[in-house]
Amino acid sequence: MPKKQFESERDKLSSLCDSVVTIGEAIEDVLRISAKEKIESTKNLISNIYRQLAVRTDYPDIKIDSDKYEVMAVGKGETEIALRILNKGDINCAALSIFLGLATSNNLTHNISFMVLDDPSQNLDPEHKERLAGVLNDVLKNKQLIIATSEDDFATHFNNNLTKPKKVYRLEGWTEDAGPSIRVE
Repeated sequence: MPKKQFESERDKLSSLCDSVVTIGEAIEDVLRISAKEKIESTKNLISNIYRQLAVRTDYPDIKIDSDKYEVMAVGKGETEIALRILNKGDINCAALSIFLGLATSNNLTHNISFMVLDDPSQNLDPEHKERLAGVLNDVLKNKQLIIATSEDDFATHFNNNLTKPKKVYRLEGWTEDAGPSIRVE
């Protein structure tokens, strides 16, 4: 290939690379703006769910710093990074609040009518589990839920708090050859 043709091709490729970088930056900007809008539109819902689950007196609320995407604990006029203040159970309550707030918001444009939760009560104490069951019962007003749990106490709380019709499938008697047997309650 002659030197001029090579340089021309190199310049075209360089221009293409610049265009790809510009497009990538534009996509990042759109996603950043969209994330901020979603956080802003669901902040009250997320806070309400957190207050129902955690029931803390010192830091009763959370908010998300939409610039750093940090979860902040809010209380008594103070705002602190949640990971520095909250215990593991309350961090899980914060995570559940954010997930449930985003998944159930009427302000967002998704058409998903169900949610799948795998062991949502993990690292929660009995009081948190009971409150989570109540929150999930509220979620059932607008969503179908599929919940997998290995925690009998949470399953009991959920079954006792659930006001909608339900089906419970218990996996029992696991064998390596046949897998589990399924019992419908």
